[in-house]
Amino acid sequence: MFVAWIFALVLGWVAAVTPAQEPKATEFGEVDHSEWDAILREVVRDERVDYLAVRTAHWKALESYLDRMAKIDVSDLDEKERLAFYINLYNATMVHTIAKRWEPGYSVSEKDFGVFKEPLVRLKTGKITLDHLEHEILRPKFQDARIHVAIVCGARSCPPLIPRAYSPVDLSEVLEANFRRFLHDSFRNEVDEKKGVLRLSKIFEWFADDFGGAEELPHYLAHYHPGITDEQKITFKEYDWSLNIAEPKEGRFVVLTQAASVFGAPSGGDDLGQASSKEVVEVIGEEGDRLHVRRPLGRGEGWIPKSATKAYER
Repeated sequence: MFVAWIFALVLGWVAAVTPAQEPKATEFGEVDHSEWDAILREVVRDERVDYLAVRTAHWKALESYLDRMAKIDVSDLDEKERLAFYINLYNATMVHTIAKRWEPGYSVSEKDFGVFKEPLVRLKTGKITLDHLEHEILRPKFQDARIHVAIVCGARSCPPLIPRAYSPVDLSEVLEANFRRFLHDSFRNEVDEKKGVLRLSKIFEWFADDFGGAEELPHYLAHYHPGITDEQKITFKEYDWSLNIAEPKEGRFVVLTQAASVFGAPSGGDDLGQASSKEVVEVIGEEGDRLHVRRPLGRGEGWIPKSATKAYER
């Protein structure tokens, strides 16, 4: 019995730390999520998202992906394909929205969590909110509590994005691995077997009913963590709503300290409009007191005065 318990413990640990299996390029079923998959592999690092890279290098690809998703007839998909579609759509919409609205200090908690309440999700049948997608479609229609660690809100305490798109081919296996890894994540869930302490993510308090109710929660979680038992008292950690932003992997970025005109040449040239205060731009060249910059969100390149900027610091 003791040997069997040790064996089960080792298997659980291996599953907890093993990265989600990567799908082959052709394994996205009826809907091609390869564009989103490629973006995630470039911008997700150490459980954080490089939103500056999303805003510059991957903005057009992300918009193209969301444009295609808005044309998909979801009713033609089988259940696993629909679930993978909705999870990917939720996450891509969230990343797109954060990248579009981001400025230093941004949080999804701004304006009373307005990002969840605005009709930002585009479907063939019309626009809906992220709240609607989560609470009116994903939770009631699929009734799989593991969804809670798959859809992400961009905050530090949220389950992290994985560096790949979800595929119907291995969906259940990836959800299972995600849930196990999330529960073993000491930043988001503290399980101290010796002291009998459980300090869990607020997700398990907010959505206890999805896990069988408050009384059944330890039993549900014990399947994913051998250190959890029915006898332990559960408390919940404070939720950190600060953005899960990663440091830029490469490039030089500056933030504008004031609004500035953007010109087509260092000496002037065509007036390309205004860059606003707090806008973060990538520096791709320099001449005298002018910076050659790449502006975010597909706004192109131009020249701005160096005196209107300061070094970007996260």
